[in-house]
Amino acid sequence: MKICICTLLILLAPSPTHVAAATAKVESIGLFDDPTASAALRDMLEKTGYRVLLPNGSAACEIWFRKSLPIADKPIAEGAAYRFTESELIGVVRIAKVTADFRGQQIKAGSYTMRYELSPNDGNHLGVSVNRDFVLVLPLDVDKDPQATYNLDQLVALSSQASRTLHAAPMALVSPGEISAPSLTKTSEGWQVFSVRLKTKSGENIPFAIVVEGSSPQ
Repeated sequence: MKICICTLLILLAPSPTHVAAATAKVESIGLFDDPTASAALRDMLEKTGYRVLLPNGSAACEIWFRKSLPIADKPIAEGAAYRFTESELIGVVRIAKVTADFRGQQIKAGSYTMRYELSPNDGNHLGVSVNRDFVLVLPLDVDKDPQATYNLDQLVALSSQASRTLHAAPMALVSPGEISAPSLTKTSEGWQVFSVRLKTKSGENIPFAIVVEGSSPQ
């Protein structure tokens, strides 16, 4: 499992410079209706989701977020950009065709839960990335209980069932800018970043930004 944890470190991205994507857009869509999802999971999600369309008109993915995300007063660890807790359910993502995760691994079409995680921050990992934040995607059939919590090793093991390798399947998070409406932007690295404001249990609407297309330099 040490190998899996170390490989996560290359997945994390520095805060990018955002530039407008020419014809990309974000559409509002209805309920998450995947019959393989547990009732508890479906009940925890917003009634509307987002379809993220790339500049070529194809859909990068569809995403539904949790109705009200619990957040802490401050990030749970040094170097974190977000105030979520380890393994916290962020939402679900559905992809229409085989795609690559941020590590470049092939992920099959289907629906997956998205759970928050941080990279380890010890003497071997300091300075690897500006941001330590990412989500790991898990197949619905191994993540039925949205209230479940996992440690890093458990989360990596479950997410590896999405990548079908020894490694977790990550989607990188980046530091969000000021967001007035859901949008898709392209970074100087060529990544497509979906930005949105999320509702929290505290009543805040916090900015959130996730890489929906693009991979880490190898």
